[in-house]
Amino acid sequence: MLCVPTGITDVERRAVVEATIAAGARQAYLIEEPLAVAIGAGLQVAEPRGTLIVDIRGGTSEVAVIALGASVVLQSRLLRRITLTADEVRAALAHPLAQIIETVTATLEQTPPELAADLSERGLVLVGGGALLRGIDERLRAETQLPVFVADSPLTCVAVGAGQSLEELHVLEQLRTSADGDRRRRRGTFADRSRAR
Repeated sequence: MLCVPTGITDVERRAVVEATIAAGARQAYLIEEPLAVAIGAGLQVAEPRGTLIVDIRGGTSEVAVIALGASVVLQSRLLRRITLTADEVRAALAHPLAQIIETVTATLEQTPPELAADLSERGLVLVGGGALLRGIDERLRAETQLPVFVADSPLTCVAVGAGQSLEELHVLEQLRTSADGDRRRRRGTFADRSRAR
């Protein structure tokens, strides 16, 4: 089971699978990192209710709304690397934190209305090393007006979720097949409309 960023292309997916098999694996399964995080945090990912995941890592941050075993909305942003002294830490965190909050807000704005109601009730879940920053949960709570929860083990959610997803592989495959069919039907409808013009 390999964790991949949300939004990678089909070509990139095939390349990861082929490289894994070439390295000696009999089979390779891919799971998007926000979904693995949600599973590792003990969330019920197969439900039709939305869950907002905010994964703050060393080089990137990723925000996703998860429902029915897939990412519904994705935003990710690469952060700059800079060298800081102890006195500059607070000032240095202000800009990346503002970017994270901006990304969370943009994700909320793109969330379908039927899932947005779930988020106001269930809140957002913080994972990744950045979730351990003192006061980040309070800041996000104030900025989004949503309940904010830090996962029990924010540093290991991706690894734990990837492992647990192997036990529920059949469920993930059913959800993916259903989602792929929905995407194909939507593309077909669009293509039919284009031809009609």
